[in-house]
This record gives sequence, C-alpha cells and structure tokens, in this order.
Amino acid sequence: MTSSSSRSFLGKATIQTLALSPSGRQLAYLQRSGKTQTLWLMETETLKPTKALVTQNVENIDWATDESGIFVETGQSLAFLDIESGASRLIWRLDADKAQRWMGVDPTRPHHFWVHQDEAAGQYTLLRVDQTGAVAPLLTHPQRLNHFSLDDSGQVAFLKYIEGDKQVIRAQPQGLEGLTCDKFDPCHLLGPGPGGAGFYLQAHLGEDLLGFYLVTQPGVKPTPLHRDPKGMADLARVYKPEQGAVPILLRYDTPRPRTYALDTESQAHIRAIETALTQHNITLDPRASGPWLVTEYGPELQPPRY
Repeated sequence: MTSSSSRSFLGKATIQTLALSPSGRQLAYLQRSGKTQTLWLMETETLKPTKALVTQNVENIDWATDESGIFVETGQSLAFLDIESGASRLIWRLDADKAQRWMGVDPTRPHHFWVHQDEAAGQYTLLRVDQTGAVAPLLTHPQRLNHFSLDDSGQVAFLKYIEGDKQVIRAQPQGLEGLTCDKFDPCHLLGPGPGGAGFYLQAHLGEDLLGFYLVTQPGVKPTPLHRDPKGMADLARVYKPEQGAVPILLRYDTPRPRTYALDTESQAHIRAIETALTQHNITLDPRASGPWLVTEYGPELQPPRY
C-alpha cells in the first residue's frame, strides 16, 4: 500500500465472500441470486467487475499464489478457474471415507493446495496437490494435524496436534517438542518466525489475556511481542499481508475494536483508515505492497461496505 487514498464499492446483501489477490491487484467476490452464485473479478485500480463463472453450492474461494487462477471450494470438491482462459475444471473430490479436508493454499508453490486425510492404522497424511490434481505426499504423522507451518523450501517446519489433554507444537523433521498448551486453551500456531526461525504464537502462556509471542527454538522461553496496551482485551486476530508472510497487524476486540501495526508504514495506514472510518467496526485484508481490502460494519451499514 503506497498511499492512504481509498475507494469503495457499496456493499450488497447478496455478496457472500471476497478474496483479494496476493498482489492486491485483483479482487474476486461471490454474489448470490436465488440458488445461483456468480463469481466476479474486479481490478482494484479500475473497480470494474467482470463475470467469471456462474455456479452453485460454493463455500469458499482462494487465489492461487501466482494469481494464475482461483480455487473454488464446495465442501465436497474443489475446482480451479484459470484466469487467462476463463475455463474452470474440477480437480479434486474430497473422499469422505478418508475424512479428507481442505487445508488451504500453499504459499510456497505457484498454484498448489493442501489436503489432510486419515490413513489406516492410525496414520494421517498431508498431501500437496497442484491445479491439475497431481498429488505429492508432504508428511505422514501418527496424530491428526490441527495446523502446520512451512519453511522457505516448502517443507513442514512445525506442526500442531492434540495429544491427550495437551496441544503440542513440534518441530519437523527433528521431532523436538516446541511448546505445549492445555487442550482447551487458545494456542494458535501463526506461521514461521523471521527468516523461518521458530514460529509466531497466539496464546495465554500463563497471562490473563491472549498475546502475541515468538518461539525461537524448542526449550527456549517464548518472547512476548505484543499485548493489549490498555490491558483490557484478548488478542482477537493477527493479520498477514499474504499467506505465509510475517504478521503486520494485531486486533484487540473491546466495545470499540482496536488495531495495532508492527511496522511504521502499516501504522500510518491504520491511523488514516481509523480517521476516515470513525463510526464503524472494520476488518482488514492487508498487503505488503498494493491496496488493502477494508470491510466496514455498522448499524446503519446493512450490508457491510467494502
């Protein structure tokens, strides 16, 4: 984001979900009309929408990392919409017998995503799949994975799972235990730390309020990076400019939600947004460079404005 200028297109009650591309140059959004859903593409420079796909039963949309297309998820299957050709094709059906589930887009590969599945004899596998449906097993583990983060080469660096009454975050491939939390306590793995060293964490770690921490290596005490400066609220959300990137914004939910930036440039943008939108609740989808998507909520804004 190179300036604090902003433009909006009015909210529509029929808009279901929006996805800003990794560069911020394009916005995809899904609009419902009866049982039919239309996927629209919009260049953020011109704000001119183009109809891309008419479909049904879509639950979520995600951009490929290289912006060559959009993954369209129905819950039972996954399709890929090629931006250049405009063609869409089915690439994956989730196998209920293997309890397969979509785990998101792979930020270390151009147009890949992850699928988690249950294997026989208590084994669980994480698969990397490309836009053609080609599969490469990424990891097999004796516990069902809740979350994981990758190193710069695209291999699993840390994984999180439930073991007994604990949540365990463990380093791979060394197998060293990085951290444990109570099973029912919020303890969220937020991705790799600076330069791929350690990992970011949203947790209590003995404090009354959820905060933001960096765990540099197994056995080393986590470093607190940020807590609510007013001492009133839990850390509610951590924003990243792109998938897999270093977090830059932290949100604390109080009667009036507050967002703090971890770098000077982002802090300036936050203050400009708050000055322009003083009466309403907002959520953010930031980018390291390029436009941010801001969703504005309020009693007199039904539906929200984007």
